Amino acid sequence: MGNNSSSLQSRRDVSQDVTETKSLMPAAEIEKISKLIDSIIKFGRNINKKNSQGLTPLMLAANFGHTSGVKTLIMLNATRDANLNEKDQKGNTALMFVTKANHKDIIQLLCSYGCQVSQCNQKGWTPLMKACKNGNKDVVDILLSYEGGVNYLNNDCWSPLMIACKYGHLDIVRKLIQSEANTDIKDPHGMTAAQIALQ
Repeated sequence: MGNNSSSLQSRRDVSQDVTETKSLMPAAEIEKISKLIDSIIKFGRNINKKNSQGLTPLMLAANFGHTSGVKTLIMLNATRDANLNEKDQKGNTALMFVTKANHKDIIQLLCSYGCQVSQCNQKGWTPLMKACKNGNKDVVDILLSYEGGVNYLNNDCWSPLMIACKYGHLDIVRKLIQSEANTDIKDPHGMTAAQIALQ
């Protein structure tokens, strides 16, 4: 009995350690990004230089919700030629990263400073499509206010409306229709958004 209790406690300790490590990861990453931005400012390093994963400092800051870091990098745009629309190896931009992570303040910030809202990645996905898949209604509202490509089609010929229907996000479906989403677009199988919703 004692051994079982000890083993159970050990598993709990390991589980707690893993949980705590995961919670520390964003903070640790933000600290790394802050140091990277400091080195860009102090030593004039290339603001658009990508890491081994093809990510720029702006992409990293956006992905981890580093709002002040994003602001600093945007402010450097005028003097250091930061490319707000730089793409990674899969064609994703900083706006796409932050849309997936659902950091609304950074999304608003990037959009207001001229990020291309309807730019697509290698699969033809736009930030609006990603928001529709994830069910991020507030993000959808922001992107639509910047004309986020309500009737754009990805490489599978799916529109944002079709994507929202597939994942059952009815509030987003209503918003897209109010924003003049084309309900008659058909996918390669001849199905409309309404038919997709009924599957």
